[in-house]
Amino acid sequence: MGFPIDFYFRLKSVFISDSMKQDLNYGVGALITITISIGIAAIAYGGGYIPFDLSNLPAWIFGPLGVYTLLTSLFRRPEVFYNLGWSLVFLAITVISAFYKLVNMFVVIGILLIAFGVVSSIAYLKKQKKEEKT
Repeated sequence: MGFPIDFYFRLKSVFISDSMKQDLNYGVGALITITISIGIAAIAYGGGYIPFDLSNLPAWIFGPLGVYTLLTSLFRRPEVFYNLGWSLVFLAITVISAFYKLVNMFVVIGILLIAFGVVSSIAYLKKQKKEEKT
């Protein structure tokens, strides 16, 4: 196999093993992700490594949750486009709260709407292909 395909299957086998399929559903994994993220934020803010800014707190919660949702939508595939849409929303909230001083919120919302359009178009075309086969 080539590098990208081999890398995909190796990452998939690391990300979701047979025991994880039975024991770890999305909700448990999301809760673990949020807990670890808040713990890292508490260490970073409490240790004085970065100054506390309440506006950045949603980035600590929704950023890792968006990445986790994106990975589960790509590798587990229960409802790919539904989970992909939510991961885009979480990542947009992350970008808005993390870079609110640098990036206009309406630019991020515009990019989110374009991404929703692309994801919706792909989902619609995929659904039509499936209907044509049957």
